[in-house]
Amino acid sequence: MLHLFGAEENLRTITALAFPFIDKGQPVTFPVLKEAYRSFLRTVQPSVPSETGDEPAYIQETRRTLEYLGIFSADSALTDTRYQFGTVNESSAAIEAGAHKTLAWTRKCAGAIARRDEAFAALFPLATNAVFQAPSGIASGGTTSAALGVLWVDPRDSWGDRDLEEFLIHELNHTLIFLDECRFGLFTSYPELLKQENWVTSAIRKTVRPLDKAYHSAIVAADVLLAREEILGHPDSAILHPLSPAMAQGAMEAIRDIGLPPTRDLLTPHALEILDRCRTEVERLTRKNGWPVTVPGRRVRS
Repeated sequence: MLHLFGAEENLRTITALAFPFIDKGQPVTFPVLKEAYRSFLRTVQPSVPSETGDEPAYIQETRRTLEYLGIFSADSALTDTRYQFGTVNESSAAIEAGAHKTLAWTRKCAGAIARRDEAFAALFPLATNAVFQAPSGIASGGTTSAALGVLWVDPRDSWGDRDLEEFLIHELNHTLIFLDECRFGLFTSYPELLKQENWVTSAIRKTVRPLDKAYHSAIVAADVLLAREEILGHPDSAILHPLSPAMAQGAMEAIRDIGLPPTRDLLTPHALEILDRCRTEVERLTRKNGWPVTVPGRRVRS
């Protein structure tokens, strides 16, 4: 979403969602839009804490971290994602120091991307309200539709700055997809998404996942490839994401499979337009870079 559609189109979506909370005749400055966006979020998710200020709040208080952690833990129990959160202990100075170090690193990498990427610079501080750290035995962070605008980070020890930068782009894309869904709608039947006959192999993890997760993965894969092409460069080695040829292969296979019945019938016309945009961009990058990507003919699913 970030590079597929750019800052302007994504800003239109956030503005459309926030507009009912802007006073008539009030100039739409960044602080006004940010507060109106927060008002929108408080309306659709009243149980999620709300922060203040024009920039994302990097959460230092353990009490507030535990509030966010509770929301992410509950969401994990309802989906195919298992976070296996560790203990967040108010009395542990080591854990608190580790959290502060992680949040400082996250802030540094967000700033580094923003200096090179105008779309990220425009959208990350607006769409992201809070960033918190909590340890996990499996995942390295994430976002959830249960807490729009909240980013959880727990980068691995093996990561470098490049991995964390790609992670921030990855997760901002998830947030933008969630917001696009709030504005336009992406799926025609939410109960059908969880039925295993509608699960699809995802573009990045290469595991079979519910349709909404696989759909997100295809968009994120395409957008990370665009970020590499336009901003970051294509790496020779990778930890967080696959190398570009492999990720392009995974994206094209996921796009193909999502576009087959019965999963295709669970996508709105708008969702299908986004998927077509992903296909077009991944095909363009594949041709330009000469990646050995091959996607066989449409696979029949029983």
